[in-house]
Amino acid sequence: MTDSLAQASWTPADLLIVAAARMLAGASTVLVGIGQPNLAANLARRVHNPRVVLIYESGIIGAQPERLPVSIGDPALVTRAQCVMPMMDLFSFVLQGGHIDVGFLEGVQIDRFGNINTTVIGPYEKPTVRLAGSGGACEIGSLARRTIILAKHERRRFPERVDFITTPGYLTGKPERRRLGLQGGPEALITDLAIMRFDGETGEMYLDAVHPGVAVEQVVEQTGWPLRLASEVGQTPPPTAEELRVLRELRRPQTVRGGGIRLLFVCVGNICRSPMAEGLATGMLPSDATIQSAGVVPDRGGATPAAVTTMQRKFGIDISGHRSQDVADLDLAGFDIVIAMAPEVYNRLRAMPGVAPQRLVQWDIEDPFRRDAAAYEACAEKIEQHVRALIDRFDTRARS
Repeated sequence: MTDSLAQASWTPADLLIVAAARMLAGASTVLVGIGQPNLAANLARRVHNPRVVLIYESGIIGAQPERLPVSIGDPALVTRAQCVMPMMDLFSFVLQGGHIDVGFLEGVQIDRFGNINTTVIGPYEKPTVRLAGSGGACEIGSLARRTIILAKHERRRFPERVDFITTPGYLTGKPERRRLGLQGGPEALITDLAIMRFDGETGEMYLDAVHPGVAVEQVVEQTGWPLRLASEVGQTPPPTAEELRVLRELRRPQTVRGGGIRLLFVCVGNICRSPMAEGLATGMLPSDATIQSAGVVPDRGGATPAAVTTMQRKFGIDISGHRSQDVADLDLAGFDIVIAMAPEVYNRLRAMPGVAPQRLVQWDIEDPFRRDAAAYEACAEKIEQHVRALIDRFDTRARS
């Protein structure tokens, strides 16, 4: 693949990961996490910085996973790792001891000083949404030498002040962080539109570079305060052919032992989410597995063109031959696991005969139908994470 071809085949989500990986070029240690930071860190280790030590908060130091781990407890992290220790020891002696060079963070809300909210939307006492909370993010944001934040660039995610400070950035400004005795702080915020950095004196965020095809005005419009601009706003270099090759290799499904597993994925129309999940599981499991998908209100026909394109481009999986079918036409008792792609589908399936409650699994995958390519991209990434985690359960059982 030439660089010119690579530039024509990447997405904003790809560039977000690539830009984050490039920032690890000189890093010694990085506390990773799962999701986008996981992809970025493993891409950096393979392309930009083979000596970087990947640390996962489950207590894994020097992880060298052969495949992309699905969680911080994935057994793939332990193989060939330098050290495994209790989580408490990792946070007490490694993070608090000042040995983490870079900490990756994500957030639901991020404000102009890099403060992150993952606790509530709205007033804490009576929130409109209660979120997952800090996990280890507060400690990482407080104690790592520097942090890199990853986020989708939407105005609702970037208020002038977050509703709740879960993880401190520069608080009300860099002097306050110093006053509280906190070292480090946010170095950069990378989104699917741009790269922001933080002023060395005040700690306020400013626009440093836009991604190819993105206008400065677009970034400003999607930010909830008057965003400062660098004296010369640059442009992020697009992904190289090598970066894209490795990124797609990391995302490629890995085959595991399936032991004749019978899986059924069910969504509404059986034209977006469930055929994408079926395609991914088929690529991961051996030929003795039985994998199907169906819909509770099937849209008779094939997978949507956007679903076909996303699966082919992102994973090299062809689902163009898929044809939707009605879940009511299947013998549900013949499947080991029936996966409902969304809560409303789960509720429909619970009322159907033949589904034992212990065999019914509920996911919460947002429907990309009639939405843009970015929605399909995000949907595919979330489905991949869920499918990997599901199959890993069976692979672990097969080894035990």
